[in-house]
Amino acid sequence: MHYLKGYRMRGAVGIFFKFVEAVFELLLPLLMVQLIDQGILKNDINVIKTLVLTMGVMSILGYLSSITCQYNASVVAQGVGGKLRNALMEKINQFSLVEVDQIGQSTLVNRMIVDINQVQWMVALFIRLAVRAPLLMVGSIAAMAVINTNLALRFLLFFPLFLIFLSLFMYMSLVAFRKVQQRLDTLTAKLSEVLDG
Repeated sequence: MHYLKGYRMRGAVGIFFKFVEAVFELLLPLLMVQLIDQGILKNDINVIKTLVLTMGVMSILGYLSSITCQYNASVVAQGVGGKLRNALMEKINQFSLVEVDQIGQSTLVNRMIVDINQVQWMVALFIRLAVRAPLLMVGSIAAMAVINTNLALRFLLFFPLFLIFLSLFMYMSLVAFRKVQQRLDTLTAKLSEVLDG
């Protein structure tokens, strides 16, 4: 997508820091297990202090990583949206009046506002979740296997069912989105008629 030109580095920085945050999120429960098993149960104050300090530092670094990712994702999304709006406006300005009437002013307005906002949201969401979701999914199962292998194996049995429900939900959301988009075009056209008189 050539609209990402000039924003690829920021996108990569956002993805990297989201990866760092996800790694910290996965390590914290494992450190908690160590804190309980090696520190609290054995009444070892040095282990407790070290692990609590480590967990605190990791939490702060994870928070800072999250903020860095969110900022970069927002900059990239807004930049891509701005470029896309400019390109769409240039294209619309090339239309004849007949083409504008055929397409419909309400449809063009919705494409400029609603659809580009959706693209911006998708770009930001991709930067925030492209690495985080798969890493947390695989990493949490691996961490669960370290803590309790039997429980991790049981969870894996239900994983295909989870994927089926997720796919079904995504399909239903897409169908609903298309219906909402058509209704929004109709509503915008009616509002435009009322305002024009």
